[in-house]
Amino acid sequence: MTFTELQQANSSEMYLYIDGNDEYKLYKHVWEFRSQRSVTLYLVNVKDDSFQQVNNSRVKTVAGALKNV
Repeated sequence: MTFTELQQANSSEMYLYIDGNDEYKLYKHVWEFRSQRSVTLYLVNVKDDSFQQVNNSRVKTVAGALKNV
């Protein structure tokens, strides 16, 4: 599955662009339900639209994300 397909499958949810460069883009997905809140970061490869989940939800830059995948 590509990142575009992931976004389309969850079209009602928000994927917020945080940072990017020529190779990668970093997106934040916030999911809230009642009193629960979950933050997931996705590091997206610009060339093939593949993605990896980032282990640390507090990362703010692509450089920081690369250290936490």
